[in-house]
Amino acid sequence: MWKDLETKTDLVNHRGIAAAIVGLIRDDDLTPLTIGVHGDWGSGKSTVLEMVRTELVKHDKIALLAFNGWLFQGFEDAKIALMEAIVGELERDARWTEKIKSGAVRLLKRVNWLKVARKATVAALAVPTAGGSLLVDNVVDHVRDAVSDVPGDDAWLKDAEDRDVTRQIHAFRDEFRKLLNEAGIEQLVIVVDDLDRCLPSVAVETLEALRLFLFVEGTVFIIAADEAMIEYAVRQHFPGLPYSEGPAAFTRNYLEKLIQVPFRLPPMNVDEARSYISLLFIEAALRPHDGAFGTLLDAIIASRKHAWESLPVDAVTIAQHLPADVIFDERLREQLLIAGRVARTLASGSKGNPRQIKRFLNTLALRSRLAAAYGLAEEIDEGVLAKLMLLERFNPTLYRALAEIIGSTKNGTVPGIDRVADVDEKERDIPDVLAKSSAFFEWTHIEPPLRDVDLRPYLFISREYAPGYVGESGYPDLPQALVRRFLDTSPLEEAALGRELTALPAERAERLLDLGLTQLRGRPELSELDGLLRGIGVLCRAQPHLQTTFLEALDEYPARKIAPFMPIFLRSTITSDALIAKQLAILEDRWNAEGSAELQEAIIVGRRRRKQ
Repeated sequence: MWKDLETKTDLVNHRGIAAAIVGLIRDDDLTPLTIGVHGDWGSGKSTVLEMVRTELVKHDKIALLAFNGWLFQGFEDAKIALMEAIVGELERDARWTEKIKSGAVRLLKRVNWLKVARKATVAALAVPTAGGSLLVDNVVDHVRDAVSDVPGDDAWLKDAEDRDVTRQIHAFRDEFRKLLNEAGIEQLVIVVDDLDRCLPSVAVETLEALRLFLFVEGTVFIIAADEAMIEYAVRQHFPGLPYSEGPAAFTRNYLEKLIQVPFRLPPMNVDEARSYISLLFIEAALRPHDGAFGTLLDAIIASRKHAWESLPVDAVTIAQHLPADVIFDERLREQLLIAGRVARTLASGSKGNPRQIKRFLNTLALRSRLAAAYGLAEEIDEGVLAKLMLLERFNPTLYRALAEIIGSTKNGTVPGIDRVADVDEKERDIPDVLAKSSAFFEWTHIEPPLRDVDLRPYLFISREYAPGYVGESGYPDLPQALVRRFLDTSPLEEAALGRELTALPAERAERLLDLGLTQLRGRPELSELDGLLRGIGVLCRAQPHLQTTFLEALDEYPARKIAPFMPIFLRSTITSDALIAKQLAILEDRWNAEGSAELQEAIIVGRRRRKQ
């Protein structure tokens, strides 16, 4: 399986974007600068940032910091959190600690003042006095005492002119510029990630906070976010936009003023998806061999003639570049074939999103492990499993319909599954919901063919999504449609359900009763004749050999938990004279001795009706 984390290894051909970003950062004529890395959730933004970091840490005069507004959400004002995080990160970096020690203290002092001023403003608005609201100036000293991380009086800004927010912000920016010069930092690169996870107000506040640093030479911000989510945050933050201008135009202009250079990560096409899937399989196979995958990847990239071409990850190329001590086994060969088979559907269904593709493969790997844990490894072909998962993931309605068909078969095979379009409508053995679906038709042409494959083991390890095979409680071979009707039988359905249950094989009928009794035992008392009891009654009449098991289950209940309808219900359900004379009679005698007067009367009525 594969971690869902950013990585330094580029498997989706974004290295060119990372190199271009590094080039922009190293151009002194362009700073201060804000760069946007945009893309959908899971498109590889964090991986691009990781590749940029890997290059920038090679330069001693670059200070590289990370800020995650999502982590501070709900704890601090975004501006203050950003200021404090930047200064704190610089102070903790061993390269600059001694050089910026005094300057960092001054900056943090100003941050503390702004922190208290903000709290004081809230207090001033919330605490009225006889003359109106308390002024910020008068509240600062009171609020300061309640803020645990503010220095004592010896470090406090006492000058009256310093008690001005505007002055403090300008002073902070001037001293910050001075701090960078004292430390010999040529460039400060601040990476802002996960901004699209923040609440709209926090996202916009963080963007606004960037302006504090945008006039400091050598400063670069890299903002990684889903552009659509940020535009939504801006619209939510400015709800009163004039209709004539339009919210879309405003948000676009707003972002363009803050982000000078946007990079939008493209989705993967079919060939790129195939290469990506193949490389993930190869990476997993080579984990035991340190450095083998990196060497192989470099060789594959070098063998590509043009950047726009997909990486050559066919079996021949892989075999040529594998280290001598690594065996190119049959399982990896099969996985490369799987990559080619599923790439088109995955690229289309996931819109070329690397994270969604990786999650699909992780689910595939997990189910393969489940198969091994259940002793089904020999019965599961990974190619068949992947094919079924494509239908499950992107066409769940068709998948459920197929699962019900499989659950109703004797051996788990669907002979006509691979020749839907070639069979006359009258001879088809699958319903129209599948036969007339173009999506299903396309899916059937994905390798491998399934007509002779027992698909029950595959649905078993996927049973959370295969109700047609496992029923509502994990019982195999019970079609979902039948299970639903059995568990909630209406009076009008009893006759039709009885005919269907009469034809049910004895083994399946026993499992169906087991399912019903499991549900029944979850009830503290039997107070009414509902759909479940009706279904059990129909099943017992259709399969008389189950009546003994049903009576034994009822005998588990105390008489006080049995409602008066039960004796009459049983007199119409138990059809075996031998059972009526012995097992039912013993049960009713206990109820008659221990139960209520109403239950005793019902027993008399039930026996009278039986004699009639």
